[in-house]
Amino acid sequence: MIRTILAALAISAVVFGGCRKTEEDPLNNGGDLIEFSLDENMFSNETELLFNDIAKATEETGLGKGPNIPGATVNDSTFIGIKKIIVTYNGNSADGQRFRTGTLSIQLIEGTKWTNAGSVIRIDVDNIRITKNGTSNSMTVQGTYYIKNLTGGRAFVAANVQHKLWGGATIGFINGQATVWNISRKRTFENNSGVLSLKAEGDTSVNGETNVIVWGKNRRGVAFTVINNEPVMWSSTCPTKVMSGKRTVKGFAADITIIHGVNSDGTPTTTGCPYGYKLEWKNKSGEDRSTTIAY
Repeated sequence: MIRTILAALAISAVVFGGCRKTEEDPLNNGGDLIEFSLDENMFSNETELLFNDIAKATEETGLGKGPNIPGATVNDSTFIGIKKIIVTYNGNSADGQRFRTGTLSIQLIEGTKWTNAGSVIRIDVDNIRITKNGTSNSMTVQGTYYIKNLTGGRAFVAANVQHKLWGGATIGFINGQATVWNISRKRTFENNSGVLSLKAEGDTSVNGETNVIVWGKNRRGVAFTVINNEPVMWSSTCPTKVMSGKRTVKGFAADITIIHGVNSDGTPTTTGCPYGYKLEWKNKSGEDRSTTIAY
């Protein structure tokens, strides 16, 4: 009798055990990791382009001189007495890849002249909406940033100029979700015989991590920290694409490594403009996973 019962239990274990489905590891295909990388890449790249427009508005010809920003109008005369510039977007960027609406308010709040070392400007971003043309991908930015001119001089004009940038904004996504992202970075502008470059580096500490460049919560409410392992580089030869750089994202089910400036096969770009960036992570079994995403 005992043998019969044991045999029945053994058969039941085989039958019911065999009916169990193997649980799929969500880290195998990236899932939320890839979603976040797309959001963060768009945020970082598009806000850097906005900050470059601010450099134009404040430094290219100076306050009160009316610089030209494609797809925008610049009012630097109405508020010249309080050293304030208003940039209103309602058109395409110079490369035609993005359509922007909304307003930037830029005001000198420390120092007598922006190009002097130690001067600080405040940037109020009022509902800037950036839409990638030809896609449904868009993002809105609403918040306040500050830039300090560390070295003095005019960005993209002088040989070497450094700025410190910090602040936070509410980021709105196309599905209606919104969350706050903070940034803190040092930006170095170089002019090498007319070839312009920009280097961005994280310069703060968050939750024990150093060289942090971006932090906040993703669209699903998960807290994240982006650490700058290698400087993120742009060049006037490919002005809207990150040429190189390496970052680590912490806070998700697996850490993400973002490698900028790669070809479509994920290898580093050595000539011409890069295809995109590569993501690397490990699944729950510790196996390497990766994918390459176009800019």
